[in-house]
Amino acid sequence: MAIGKKQTSDIKYLLDTILRKYPNQLTLRAPRKMQVASLDFSSYVGRIAIGRVFRGDITAGLDYTRAKRTVK
Repeated sequence: MAIGKKQTSDIKYLLDTILRKYPNQLTLRAPRKMQVASLDFSSYVGRIAIGRVFRGDITAGLDYTRAKRTVK
């Protein structure tokens, strides 16, 4: 399929156009979100959660804490 007047072999032009047209739409301001698939325990570090990050970024070498809202 031709994009504009020029045939392309990839979608780089399309992705660049989306980033140009909607630059602020790609920034997430929501908190991190992770779905835990496995739990483990270490006597050295405590609880260990293994899972997939769906939103936000996780940086290697940093410790993270699980926060849970309590319902009264």
